[in-house]
Amino acid sequence: MSVARFSSTLIAASLLILASGRLILENVSVEVDFDKEPFELDEVVNGTFTPKGWNSTWISATAFIHKNEDGDVFKYDMQRKTSKLLLQSKVLQRYPGAIIYLSQDEKYFLFRYNITRVYRYSALSQYTLFEIATGQTNHLDNLNKLQIAQFGPIGHSVVYVRDNNIYYIKSISDIQNPIQITNFGVPLLTYCGVPDWIYEEEVFASASAMWFSPNGTYLAFGAFFDENVTFFSYIQYGEPGEQQYPTVKSIKYPKVGSPNPVAVVYVYSFYTGQLIELQLPPNIDNKNVNDYILFGLSWISETEVVMISANRVQNETFTVRCTTEGICKMEDHQEESQGWIEPKLPIYNKNRTMKVEILPQEESDDRYFHIVVTDLTQLTKKRLTYGRSTVLKIYGWDEEEGLIYYEATVINKPRRQHVFAVNMDAEVRCLTCSMVVEGQKCTFATAFFAKTFKYYTKECQGPKAPLVIIENAVDPFDYLLWEDNEDLRAKLATKWIPEPKYLTVPIKTKDGKNFTAMVEILLPATLGLPSRKKLPAIVETYAGPNTNKVLERYNIDLATYLVSNREYIHIRIDGRGSGRDGLNKIFQMFRRLATVEIEDQIQVTKYLQQKLKFIDKRKTGIWGWSYGGFASSWALARDSTKVFNFAVAVAPVTNFLLYELPR
Repeated sequence: MSVARFSSTLIAASLLILASGRLILENVSVEVDFDKEPFELDEVVNGTFTPKGWNSTWISATAFIHKNEDGDVFKYDMQRKTSKLLLQSKVLQRYPGAIIYLSQDEKYFLFRYNITRVYRYSALSQYTLFEIATGQTNHLDNLNKLQIAQFGPIGHSVVYVRDNNIYYIKSISDIQNPIQITNFGVPLLTYCGVPDWIYEEEVFASASAMWFSPNGTYLAFGAFFDENVTFFSYIQYGEPGEQQYPTVKSIKYPKVGSPNPVAVVYVYSFYTGQLIELQLPPNIDNKNVNDYILFGLSWISETEVVMISANRVQNETFTVRCTTEGICKMEDHQEESQGWIEPKLPIYNKNRTMKVEILPQEESDDRYFHIVVTDLTQLTKKRLTYGRSTVLKIYGWDEEEGLIYYEATVINKPRRQHVFAVNMDAEVRCLTCSMVVEGQKCTFATAFFAKTFKYYTKECQGPKAPLVIIENAVDPFDYLLWEDNEDLRAKLATKWIPEPKYLTVPIKTKDGKNFTAMVEILLPATLGLPSRKKLPAIVETYAGPNTNKVLERYNIDLATYLVSNREYIHIRIDGRGSGRDGLNKIFQMFRRLATVEIEDQIQVTKYLQQKLKFIDKRKTGIWGWSYGGFASSWALARDSTKVFNFAVAVAPVTNFLLYELPR
């Protein structure tokens, strides 16, 4: 039975909140409008309240392409304030579900269609080149299904991969006679230009392992040799009604203690046809180079790349610079004794004498990720950002304006994030902090930058439904309101939306170290009514290393339904092992899976039951998906004081020998 409408407009309840560093008990109000309806389950499942965000692509310093609701594709120029039709929807209707890419010279579209998914990012697809001026089409590889195809950075050249080998087309006239760059790719054994399963899923999060030089003279690519990786077989049942019998699938699947694929980086010259191998990493004494993991590569000039790799346990990383002639040198070596490293590529200035990167930096008794600039000629480092906040990503370096654009959490509030710019004097400016949505300050934002950083798209993602604005990076009066989700806001206005309450709960540890858990609570409208003195509670968990559940981001999901419709109290907990709040907290899980992160879900929930009298101890449960299913199962198993009465585990890890099967 759903809670239909509410008879009162303001209901008082007792709630613990943090004030001046102390936990105190005070009355807060749960605002309820009797004309508003609760959320229905099918609305949540069907994505009725999914917002629109930035759905365009920057293609130059001032222009981006956009597909409108009718399916027409336009080019919009922010500087000229002009819009140009590039592609009509009736053309795309001949290629259902097509994904489109625009060439650098803006003369061709590449259509990707008839897509058959392989793993999370990879797929087999057909590709067709469409000439914008004439409407003529040319099919890549005679419409054979390809693993990937992408435009080069100049003109409309294309590289693609079929059967694990790379092919190149310089122009449309060469489409029937592509240049074969590699011939040693073998399905299931050797991958060229595309990652094998483990690199796709766990390292690159991408279906591509190819990188063009800025002017398209060279192509760097990864090759992954899986000969020594053991096969793993599993049964695939397919979609209901598609096949009468299951099929057996086999994949090269490395496990703990067994060989990983060997990654090799090559550079191919389009002028000479020469293929050169780069050492990764070079000259490491007494260490198994074949067991090192390639984490990333980028071009820092037309003739030089930078690569970053790590040892298998990820407590050592190596930054290597290589020329296109194959001359490589180690530029940096990092070690971590307390945990692991998640490698990120540095960003260089144009003359390659300085670089900026995200590195752990001391903050009182902890370490946080911050931006550090290194002078490679003087071999000196300078820190540019400070505070108990975490730099999440660097968007890029605008040398002309002397600014580095980045995304970071707010000091002492890991659940919030904004977009910032910092100069070489460590002076910081927030680009998104002034955004206001429905009269409420934006607390969770991200951005998308045009080439050369002249313009950028800033997107407020919470707590209200997203607001998207395109703005000149140096002239805030030059802007365009791109998406305000007006239709969504009108639908939401008919619904009662639970307002999150955020708490900070102390964690007791066996070694006496002080930690706090970040907690989000959603309270139902009936809280405080005489007939509802106690209400059931559900904890939603994930609890994987360096992850977070408590974020001030707009989200209408199962929790919204349970609270507004089924009168549940909904709780999310970021305890030890969670991210965005210092390395001490993250590394509590180092070599200790299924320990402290499980203890904190139990301990914090028990604390809330004791302090918040309206939580029904007899009806408190926990649920999670994937690692969250693992965590919820373990919480129930280790809960000696019966804090939880039930657990729901969706696709849980039941045995780490079977962890991360292909999907």
